[in-house]
Amino acid sequence: MGAVITLANWEDSFQKALQKVDKAKRQMAGALLSVIPSHEKWDEFLGLVKAEWQAWRRDPSRYPHCLVVFYGGQAFYEYDENTWWPEIAG
Repeated sequence: MGAVITLANWEDSFQKALQKVDKAKRQMAGALLSVIPSHEKWDEFLGLVKAEWQAWRRDPSRYPHCLVVFYGGQAFYEYDENTWWPEIAG
Protein backbone atom coordinates (compact mmCIF):
# COMPACT_ATOMS: atom_id res chain seq x y z
CA MET A 1 0.00 0.00 0.00
CA GLY A 2 1.47 3.37 -1.02
CA ALA A 3 1.75 6.53 1.03
CA VAL A 4 -1.18 8.92 1.06
CA ILE A 5 -0.42 12.04 -0.98
CA THR A 6 -1.57 15.31 0.59
CA LEU A 7 -1.38 18.97 -0.33
CA ALA A 8 1.54 19.20 2.08
CA ASN A 9 3.40 16.69 -0.11
CA TRP A 10 2.58 18.71 -3.22
CA GLU A 11 3.65 21.91 -1.44
CA ASP A 12 7.08 20.44 -0.73
CA SER A 13 7.46 19.19 -4.29
CA PHE A 14 6.35 22.48 -5.85
CA GLN A 15 8.58 24.52 -3.56
CA LYS A 16 11.62 22.53 -4.70
CA ALA A 17 10.60 22.76 -8.36
CA LEU A 18 9.91 26.50 -8.20
CA GLN A 19 13.30 27.14 -6.62
CA LYS A 20 14.90 25.62 -9.71
CA VAL A 21 13.30 28.22 -12.00
CA ASP A 22 15.86 30.92 -12.81
CA LYS A 23 15.03 33.98 -10.68
CA ALA A 24 15.66 36.31 -13.61
CA LYS A 25 13.03 34.47 -15.68
CA ARG A 26 10.30 33.99 -13.06
CA GLN A 27 8.41 37.11 -14.16
CA MET A 28 8.34 36.03 -17.81
CA ALA A 29 5.27 34.50 -19.41
CA GLY A 30 5.48 30.74 -19.37
CA ALA A 31 8.38 30.63 -16.91
CA LEU A 32 6.52 28.32 -14.58
CA LEU A 33 5.29 25.84 -17.18
CA SER A 34 8.03 23.39 -16.25
CA VAL A 35 6.54 23.16 -12.74
CA ILE A 36 2.99 22.34 -13.82
CA PRO A 37 2.48 18.57 -13.56
CA SER A 38 1.59 16.29 -16.45
CA HIS A 39 -2.15 16.09 -17.11
CA GLU A 40 -2.45 12.80 -15.19
CA LYS A 41 -0.67 14.22 -12.15
CA TRP A 42 -2.56 17.50 -12.56
CA ASP A 43 -5.85 15.63 -12.22
CA GLU A 44 -4.59 14.01 -8.99
CA PHE A 45 -3.49 17.40 -7.65
CA LEU A 46 -6.76 19.03 -8.68
CA GLY A 47 -8.73 16.31 -6.89
CA LEU A 48 -6.91 17.14 -3.66
CA VAL A 49 -7.40 20.87 -4.18
CA LYS A 50 -11.13 20.36 -4.65
CA ALA A 51 -11.34 18.10 -1.60
CA GLU A 52 -9.50 20.58 0.61
CA TRP A 53 -10.66 23.84 -0.99
CA GLN A 54 -13.24 24.85 1.63
CA ALA A 55 -10.63 24.75 4.41
CA TRP A 56 -7.71 25.95 2.28
CA ARG A 57 -9.46 29.02 0.89
CA ARG A 58 -9.78 30.40 4.44
CA ASP A 59 -5.97 30.35 4.70
CA PRO A 60 -4.42 30.45 1.19
CA SER A 61 -1.00 31.11 2.68
CA ARG A 62 -0.98 27.58 4.06
CA TYR A 63 0.23 26.17 0.72
CA PRO A 64 1.65 29.16 -1.21
CA HIS A 65 3.56 27.09 -3.77
CA CYS A 66 0.49 24.96 -4.45
CA LEU A 67 -1.47 28.16 -5.00
CA VAL A 68 1.02 29.46 -7.58
CA VAL A 69 1.00 26.15 -9.45
CA PHE A 70 -2.78 25.86 -9.12
CA TYR A 71 -3.39 29.18 -10.86
CA GLY A 72 -0.71 28.46 -13.44
CA GLY A 73 -2.14 25.03 -14.14
CA GLN A 74 -5.67 26.37 -14.36
CA ALA A 75 -4.52 28.84 -16.97
CA PHE A 76 -2.53 26.18 -18.82
CA TYR A 77 -5.05 23.33 -18.81
CA GLU A 78 -8.46 24.95 -18.49
CA TYR A 79 -8.41 28.59 -19.58
CA ASP A 80 -9.55 27.98 -23.15
CA GLU A 81 -12.28 25.63 -21.97
CA ASN A 82 -13.66 28.26 -19.58
CA THR A 83 -14.11 25.58 -16.92
CA TRP A 84 -13.08 27.43 -13.76
CA TRP A 85 -15.23 26.13 -10.95
CA PRO A 86 -17.86 28.50 -9.59
CA GLU A 87 -16.03 28.75 -6.22
CA ILE A 88 -13.01 30.22 -7.98
CA ALA A 89 -14.84 32.38 -10.49
CA GLY A 90 -17.13 34.01 -7.95
